[in-house]
Amino acid sequence: MPGALFAADQVAHLAVLVAAWAVLLTDAAPFAYAADLGARLAGSDPATFHRTVLAMVVVASLLIVNVRAASMFVATLVRPPHVPADATRPSEARVGAAIGILERLLICALVLGGAVATIGLVVAAKTLARFKQLDDREFAEYYLLGTLASVTVAVITSLLAQAALQSH
Repeated sequence: MPGALFAADQVAHLAVLVAAWAVLLTDAAPFAYAADLGARLAGSDPATFHRTVLAMVVVASLLIVNVRAASMFVATLVRPPHVPADATRPSEARVGAAIGILERLLICALVLGGAVATIGLVVAAKTLARFKQLDDREFAEYYLLGTLASVTVAVITSLLAQAALQSH
């Protein structure tokens, strides 16, 4: 099964590269067929087509970074080096990971929607749910490190996405 997943992952990478190659090199002289394909896909307005493709790439990148990569980053960051990776109960770890993913996606939406001040409400609601556990200093440090890392990844990737979308 891992081999099949790896192969599917590589095929997906190849498909994205071919699509990007076709879109980005539509104006290159040696690639007339790519220009023809781009013109047919773009219809009458190539600028709108390129803007749509850029938006799709930016959204896909935000999802990949904030769902999978950030989850692994935060999990690695908050796991003490002397505790085995499977020391936490699986259901508890899954719930925490799911909350982190939803938190990052919500923060991305808020940043892209211009409601940056609302991020404080997201963090406050999360903190309120864990209020009694914050008396334990070790948990409080774990919680703070994980939350700050998660929010930082979401805000930075959203600002990069916003800059990429506004540049065109």
